[in-house]
Amino acid sequence: FMEFMLIFVGTFITGFFIMSYGLTTFCYESRHFGLILTNRIDMFTYLRARYYFMLLVTTLVYVISLFYIYFGMRVFVVNSLMFLFNIGCSTFYFLYLSTFNKSKFDLSGSVFSTQGKGTNQFVAIFVLMIVVAVPFLTFQWLIGGEAGLVGLGVLGVLGFVFHNQILALLTKQFERRKYIMSEGFRQS
Repeated sequence: FMEFMLIFVGTFITGFFIMSYGLTTFCYESRHFGLILTNRIDMFTYLRARYYFMLLVTTLVYVISLFYIYFGMRVFVVNSLMFLFNIGCSTFYFLYLSTFNKSKFDLSGSVFSTQGKGTNQFVAIFVLMIVVAVPFLTFQWLIGGEAGLVGLGVLGVLGFVFHNQILALLTKQFERRKYIMSEGFRQS
């Protein structure tokens, strides 16, 4: 249980930006989403730019979180492996979920606005924790020892290595959902 609590905290420390920005990626452009659809914008490049932006901010947060080594090498290792998992898996999970978000996001709102913060985000984070638990427990049960943590890190590295192929699949998902999203942005 304590091991999973460290994983839970490590996921949030290094992935809170992915969780908040990733789910509302398209909502930020909701005001001019129709313009994005009518121009010849390469959606693969668009999604790759969003991925790299999340990667950059998450890396900066990880570097800042390095001071957690004060709490022990175990915390540092878990945070590092969860950083890898977040950049290789969580980013794509939240980009995928963002194609189902149809709520308009008003950027002129207050800094303390609760736009985009609702039950959808909490459910998505809960499901993410299940997604983390399944491979962790599987590797832990099959191999034992530190295999659960290492397995999460390896999954993250694989996701990062194959990010272009995953982004190509996300582009197809976006193409299937773009008009539904556009209609939702106009109605909300």
